[in-house]
This record gives sequence, C-alpha cells and structure tokens, in this order.
Amino acid sequence: VKNHADLGISVDHTELKDAATYDVAAIRITALDEEGCLAPFYQEPVELSCSDGLEIIGPRLISLKGGAGGTYVKTRGIAGPAELRVNGTALSFNVTVDR
Repeated sequence: VKNHADLGISVDHTELKDAATYDVAAIRITALDEEGCLAPFYQEPVELSCSDGLEIIGPRLISLKGGAGGTYVKTRGIAGPAELRVNGTALSFNVTVDR
C-alpha cells in the first residue's frame, strides 16, 4: 500500500525577465494518488527552496489544502539559470535582466 502522494508541479512560465521591476511566476502544486488523481487528504509538509536568482514570495514550508496549493517566485536582478525546489524536485528557470 502506498502511503504517500506524488506531487504534481506546474508553473505558468519559466522565462523570467527582470526589467523595470521584478518578474513573478506562479507555481501550482497538487498531491496525486497512485492513479494520478487528486489526493485531497494529503497533509504532509511541502518544503520550498530556491537558488540565488529567485526569491520565494511566502513561506518556505506549506501544507496543501484539499490536495492543492502553490506559491510564487520572483526575480532578484540576477541573470542566468535559476531553480525552485519543491520537496527536492527542481524546476528550472531562466532569468534575463534588462535594466
């Protein structure tokens, strides 16, 4: 019997441009059961961390409500590759700076 859920992670865009102000990407996280369906009773913590080029807007440790949750990341004026890690799974971003 599987006693944990897989996390489905999606992002609205991964090419971020820091110009007159910072750019923000929305991250959506869902807990999925062994059939790939939403696991609404999943209550384990989800840990978020990121590399220097990004900053998490909000807490670094979240719990999913109804099997879903999310966060936002913003640029910090540092060009190049960056990543967000969700329970160790990395999402890659590319940040350009145009100031």
